[in-house]
Amino acid sequence: MINIDYSLLHRVEIPGLDVQKGIRRLGDNPSLYFELLSKFLKTYKDSPGILTGLETAGFEEETASFVHTLKGDAGNIGASALFDILKDFEAGLKAGAQNHSGYPESPDVERELALVIESLGEIDFSFLEDKAAAIPLEVKGRDDFNRIMAELSGFLGRHQPVESLNLMDKLLNSSLPPQVLKLLKRSRELADSYNFQAALTLVNELSEASGEFFQA
Repeated sequence: MINIDYSLLHRVEIPGLDVQKGIRRLGDNPSLYFELLSKFLKTYKDSPGILTGLETAGFEEETASFVHTLKGDAGNIGASALFDILKDFEAGLKAGAQNHSGYPESPDVERELALVIESLGEIDFSFLEDKAAAIPLEVKGRDDFNRIMAELSGFLGRHQPVESLNLMDKLLNSSLPPQVLKLLKRSRELADSYNFQAALTLVNELSEASGEFFQA
């Protein structure tokens, strides 16, 4: 088991990951980086099998979307080798679609992804669970709510899971109308499943309907 000590991060080596590069990509924020690693593990731990299943079923659009999202997330956590393999694989998918030649070979993707997942499984993430609960946000009417929704929409639109989920948690701990909390909870579930577009759609609907819940 790998125990994380922030004071020794310059010496941490995790197979399949460039930890220092990943932390730099997130503005030298190690706490945010390890939250993202934990999220990546929960989201993609069964992904090698999912990828094979999508290919076998012939779901070309779903496979392409999955690979594109995985590529971006691999880049965000500093999984450079996985990112490069996915970049080539994505190019092969596009070429196959254009030439009607089918899927490219994917064993390298599955092997490297399995390595990253195995490495993440060795990290003791319990230190993240000890963090204090999200501090509720004070929402002062419709304008304030719409400002927060605009910020949340930006996070979702840029596919930023940690920022999106943290802001949603603060909202869910706040004194908001039950209808709003219900839709926010559903939006959080979607974002937690990396379905950012569906989550964004719900958030935008909340903004448009804010006049029903708040006074300007």
